[in-house]
Amino acid sequence: SFQCVMLSSSRPRSIWRNPGDRTSLRTFKVCLAGGIFAYIIFFVGYTLIGLDASSNFNTATPFWFEGWRSPHLDPMIDDLDWPQSRQNTKELPIHETLEKAINEMNLDQREEIEALERSFNFEYLNFGYNPQCGSWQREHRRKHLGAIQPERIKRAMEDASRGIDPSNHYIVHWCPTGKACGGFADHMLAAMSTFLYCLLNNKTFLMDWNNKIWSPFNFDWRATQHAYPLLPGDDPRWTSVDWHNYPVFRMHYVWNYTNRNADALGREGREMVQSLPFFRITHNRGSLMAALTSHHEEELRGMGLTRHNIYSCIWQYMFRLDEMHMRFVNKYRAFLSHPDVFSVGIHLRNWDSAFTDETFKVADGVLDQWTRCAVEVARDQALAHQKVVFLVFSDNLEAPQRFRSQFPRETILTPGNPAHFAHMTQVNQDTLKVVTDNLILSFTTYSMVTKSGFGRLAVFRRGEDDRTLFMESAWTSCRGIQYHSLQDLAGIWSGG
Repeated sequence: SFQCVMLSSSRPRSIWRNPGDRTSLRTFKVCLAGGIFAYIIFFVGYTLIGLDASSNFNTATPFWFEGWRSPHLDPMIDDLDWPQSRQNTKELPIHETLEKAINEMNLDQREEIEALERSFNFEYLNFGYNPQCGSWQREHRRKHLGAIQPERIKRAMEDASRGIDPSNHYIVHWCPTGKACGGFADHMLAAMSTFLYCLLNNKTFLMDWNNKIWSPFNFDWRATQHAYPLLPGDDPRWTSVDWHNYPVFRMHYVWNYTNRNADALGREGREMVQSLPFFRITHNRGSLMAALTSHHEEELRGMGLTRHNIYSCIWQYMFRLDEMHMRFVNKYRAFLSHPDVFSVGIHLRNWDSAFTDETFKVADGVLDQWTRCAVEVARDQALAHQKVVFLVFSDNLEAPQRFRSQFPRETILTPGNPAHFAHMTQVNQDTLKVVTDNLILSFTTYSMVTKSGFGRLAVFRRGEDDRTLFMESAWTSCRGIQYHSLQDLAGIWSGG
């Protein structure tokens, strides 16, 4: 490079004026060969990495976005043992209905779906956090890893024993042994809401879900690994409260997101979470949307969190699937993200009293009504060129098969039989099935959900207003469909 620069600056025309100048001619040839070689390397690298990894269609996290940095220069990733791609990584099989739907696409569409899948897998393996969610993740990571060091926990215990308010307060989202603590969405809504309170109030968040957990996480949040070895869960210095099924308005007051509808229990709860250094709480209410309309609104906006991304950002920061399961999810995500696909995600749960009979099974006639509404949503919103598909999720084994028999080419399912979080037998395996199903449901274009938290949680992760048909009862009318906003759904049942 130095010779090329000197040649071009000192003797720019010597080669042409004096063809016998062998030194200049030799240098020119070296420069020419080097330039051709560099161009070939750039072209191959762009084709294999840049083009494939960045060719996305309306994806949530494009590859070439402003602020992207190489993960090898990112201390947040260097300091953490992120799972890297392994050769011969085992792949989970997709359901035959998805495979069939992909094969029905034309060659160009299939290649674009494959490019999307590579893009999503690249994103998973190379980004430990999402810069589009703001810079708070770096600061929280630094504080959290410091706060869970044994010496910091011991110092907090010593300060508390001397009547001094410790610099670190610890709040554990806790599910007591022998208590169901609700379903998957109850756990997730409550955990993310507790985490957000800790984030906004400089407290340390931990979890004790009584072993109902999947792995790995971005962090090891387990109180059993950090706090309990020094301060066991049955130590009287922990203040433990059971607020399961508390009214949503009371939890909003406890978190200091509103001063309305205060009662004695709410005021007592707010005082405890603010002042106690070692606090364990059982609850199943979501409050992230409430935080966005509280006095924290400007602060959250400054952090990069809005109603459109707060659930996906916090979920992505707190929890992380292993590579095998994330690759499985990305196969569905890539298909659903293609612009020529229009999808309606459908979640119908057993035990919803508005849809079940006396045996708690989906009542006769309900499925027919749901199929009519699904078709109506597609007619109302899908473009003429789009392939319409219905993704059906239900712990009622009859519902997906009924959809499939009526719409054999349009129905897409996931493998395995789902289990409600409170009734699981193989905890890690069953939990991963629920987690992957919920992630896949969040990537659909429109949704049909009930008050059940599972469906609404997926809608919150998607983060788009007016793309959800809320099925309030078995006979919700499909005529003149009205789609619900995120704020509407956050006011239902377990909050949001």
